Amino acid sequence: MQTNTYTHPDHIRVTMNNMGVSTTIPNELTEAFLLWVDQVKGHQLDIGAAYGIATLPALKKGAKVTAVDLSKAHLDILAESCPKNLKTNLTTQVGRIPYTFQFEDNTFNGIHISQVFHFMRGEEIEKSIALAYKWLKPEGKIFVIACSPHCGAYKPIQMEYYNERKKNKNPWPGEVENIMDFTDHPVINDLPPFFHFLEDDVLKHAFEKQGFIVEKCVLDTIANLPEEFRKDGRETVMLIAHKPKK
Repeated sequence: MQTNTYTHPDHIRVTMNNMGVSTTIPNELTEAFLLWVDQVKGHQLDIGAAYGIATLPALKKGAKVTAVDLSKAHLDILAESCPKNLKTNLTTQVGRIPYTFQFEDNTFNGIHISQVFHFMRGEEIEKSIALAYKWLKPEGKIFVIACSPHCGAYKPIQMEYYNERKKNKNPWPGEVENIMDFTDHPVINDLPPFFHFLEDDVLKHAFEKQGFIVEKCVLDTIANLPEEFRKDGRETVMLIAHKPKK
């Protein structure tokens, strides 16, 4: 394991709880979410809100936003950054999906989950998708982005491990108990040991299983991804789905 200090690009903000990084530039999935907010306003849920890269623009577009995160410190910074005239439309809650939150059914017009699922086990993702389905209003949309096994910071053995588990019909082939087995990049200093690489077919199946209509689920890259993490344009998985109208 390398322990040398890694200097992130200027647009990257390290989280305060070693759960990856945030950014000052919205990724393509967050931009799609904000376009949805532009259309519907309504009540939005931002899961893993961190410093507010999706929450603050959504508030400025006229939405009411519930922002949740594991870190109270993140949410305190977010609240301090919120313009005074928008604070009445912001609610923050500390906790971890699928364990903490209890929202009423059919509450939200949209749900944004950026760079969260790759810290969760498969059974936690399944439970979270089921909750999201309940919490969304009919025709509400969910927007998800996570890390794929094609990310360039990881050793080739990662794909061997992933493909072998997939060949053996493991429903969540990308679960890794110790990320240090697959990379010596100092970015691991910003990560917990458990990590979950996700591909499009796995994520799409999980959402369809819960009743979602998947509009888009692709392996792609994002413009603000640091160059050293790029490999072949499949570094992330992005999904947009909606709850069908009853």
